[in-house]
Amino acid sequence: MENTKCLVGVMRIICGGAEPGSVILKRSLHKRYRDDTVAFLRASASELVRLNRALSSTERPSDKRCRTCPASRENVLKALRRGLLSDPRGYLSNPDLVLTTLRGHTRTTCARRNECLEAGVAASIVGLRDA
Repeated sequence: MENTKCLVGVMRIICGGAEPGSVILKRSLHKRYRDDTVAFLRASASELVRLNRALSSTERPSDKRCRTCPASRENVLKALRRGLLSDPRGYLSNPDLVLTTLRGHTRTTCARRNECLEAGVAASIVGLRDA
């Protein structure tokens, strides 16, 4: 499945509870995906569900500085979700690279930066290594 928008659309459908054995994309020429591709779609959807659940259960800090900090748990989770939706293959194939990139892009002078960053990361990508 080459088209990222199409891939994300199928991931969102699977997030709703569908458990397909195969995926058929209908256009002028029908294309059927099975086995490894469907397993990849399920893993991607599972990670998206994990991120969405973590985001919905995260309390927003009352401090404006914390809410706008790129290392806050909410902003880290949003960045991870954006990363998953923009490049599902890259996100799932190399979780350590995703973490390294995220740590490099969350520059702030806050003393709690690492603590907040790790809390946001722990809610999601740690599960990728265990899968």
